[in-house]
Amino acid sequence: MIEYLIESTLCFAILFLVFEFFFKNTTNYSLNRFILLFSLLFSFLVPLVSISIDSLPVQSYGTGTPVFQILPISTYLPTSDGLIPPPNANGYLDILATVTFIYAVVAIVFLLRFVFHLRTLLLKWRTAEKVNHKGHPLSLITEDIPPFTFFQTIFVNKTEYENDKLEKELLIHEIAHKYQWHSIDIVFIELLQIVFWFNPFVYLFKRRVKVNHEYLSDDFVLRCGANSKDYANQLLNYSFPHKIAGFASAFNNHSTIKNRLIMLSKFQEKQPRSYRLLLLIPVLILLFISTAFDETSLLPSNPLAQTQHDELLENPGVIYGNNLIWSSEDGKVYIRGEKVRIQHGDNNFNLRGRASYLGEVHYFIFNGKEAPKDQAINIAGMKCTVLKLSSDDGVLKYGPKAKKGAVEITTTIQ
Repeated sequence: MIEYLIESTLCFAILFLVFEFFFKNTTNYSLNRFILLFSLLFSFLVPLVSISIDSLPVQSYGTGTPVFQILPISTYLPTSDGLIPPPNANGYLDILATVTFIYAVVAIVFLLRFVFHLRTLLLKWRTAEKVNHKGHPLSLITEDIPPFTFFQTIFVNKTEYENDKLEKELLIHEIAHKYQWHSIDIVFIELLQIVFWFNPFVYLFKRRVKVNHEYLSDDFVLRCGANSKDYANQLLNYSFPHKIAGFASAFNNHSTIKNRLIMLSKFQEKQPRSYRLLLLIPVLILLFISTAFDETSLLPSNPLAQTQHDELLENPGVIYGNNLIWSSEDGKVYIRGEKVRIQHGDNNFNLRGRASYLGEVHYFIFNGKEAPKDQAINIAGMKCTVLKLSSDDGVLKYGPKAKKGAVEITTTIQ
């Protein structure tokens, strides 16, 4: 989970910077909308993809006798006065539990906020008087606020509408929000914000999406024949802040007035062609490779080490000891005891203390059940048969949990 959050944050950050430098001030608002939403989807989904290098075709280096062997001194820490205690992971686990609790509490708060805003808008819609204005259904509300839109509903002040004080351009602006389904974008970002409440780039994307919605609606109004200077004056007249319910689209988003006036002055500029999308392709490829693949290189960095590692796969071994523990700190399985005996591959030695020779273990099965981490498992007086599975065999036997391989230990009483 932590790895996913880090990778997704990296994607959010890089794609936001790309938009800021290359697309922010362009007038092709439809293209910008696509880029913003695609960037959000990409950053959310791609880090969830996991492609194992083991499943790709890689040049074989042979399975001959290794030049060197893993010696006991490199795989355990001997002691002359008893057992060495396992890595102390209690502090780490406490911090992780605290951070997880805080994350969950804040996410629940954001979820409740989302539900509250949605409920508020639904109540307004249910209690509002409905009228048809030139083929467009309007909901009349009593609050002294300017028009705003949520999905296919346009809310307007009842008094202003009945006294015919609403400017035509304001309604056209809200109709644009309705026709272009801007509320879908906002709801999607609000849901993302529940998961990524800690990520500042989600909030920056949210602001950019909302600003781009206003550009799209303003552009729609001008293309319907409105005078740009008169329309700019209307923006200024409505630039004082009003409280709009929840995440609705509103004409008077006062925080964007300055930028909207600037973009109105560019109305006659020729829109840039969509070939600018090509700028995103290398960035997306690099982000996909860096987040989707489990390993950093397609070829093993050390062929001899790869050969040594492969000799343990699918070849059962035997271990003896007093107990073993699967450490959450480094992912290794430690065998401990006064008389530890290991016979597996080229590892054939005795010691007093603890030993770890299997490397990082991603999925550990003990007597047919998933073993707990940081808990000593008694193996005194037992023969332990060890089997190391590859990623492919692990997935076939245990599913996605074993996508990085697995270790099985089965005991028999001596």
